[in-house]
Amino acid sequence: MVINDHHDPIYDAAVLEDVARTHPERITAIYAAVVIVPRMERYAGRLADAWRRVRLGEHAALGDPEQDAYFDVWAEFLRDLDALAGWSGVRPHEVRRAG
Repeated sequence: MVINDHHDPIYDAAVLEDVARTHPERITAIYAAVVIVPRMERYAGRLADAWRRVRLGEHAALGDPEQDAYFDVWAEFLRDLDALAGWSGVRPHEVRRAG
């Protein structure tokens, strides 16, 4: 994995555009999980707060591991889902599809 050094403004703009496009879908996914596991709601607030900070120009709120950053909150939510599904520690290529 290559860490974004933010020297490419075109790439950074594309990332922000992608997050802006997918943010509503991510919030919808979280609330779908909340129906089954109410404690998952905490991720919606944290993700929304990180996105608000990014929109206000605090671009470090997208991926700075020193704060509750957008991509970190999303990854934490996905890990939590994996754990609930019993997939903790399973790599995607190790999952066998039925059928």
